[in-house]
Amino acid sequence: LFFPRALEVYKAAQKEVDEKFENCIQYILYALEDGMCECLSCPPGIPFPFVTLKEGEIWYIGHTCQDDNDRHSRAFRQKHNVWLYVNYVEPKEKCHKIELKLIRGCKYLPESRKPEAGLIFPPYNQTDKN
Repeated sequence: LFFPRALEVYKAAQKEVDEKFENCIQYILYALEDGMCECLSCPPGIPFPFVTLKEGEIWYIGHTCQDDNDRHSRAFRQKHNVWLYVNYVEPKEKCHKIELKLIRGCKYLPESRKPEAGLIFPPYNQTDKN
């Protein structure tokens, strides 16, 4: 059976979802000042999972299709002493690909050198989320 009204409602809902995933952001959270930051990517066995970051060093790389204030609220950023830099505004798939490239290459970036910790991902990224 064909229900024109149900089809209209479905199409409207699908359009809303499609639009949401068209305007995603790929972002980087940077340390605001020198200090200790929580480290989810530190090797196991470290009793105090924090790492020292200098101002401007990368703490987290991510992407979201939510409002950036929903994903990492101002309170969250203040608590962790980081600032959010919007790197790209692209469709979800492209943001995800950019994020993976940045995470996997992060250890080579000058704003991400943590040789003493042996980190291969930014401190707050647990994995590369492949």
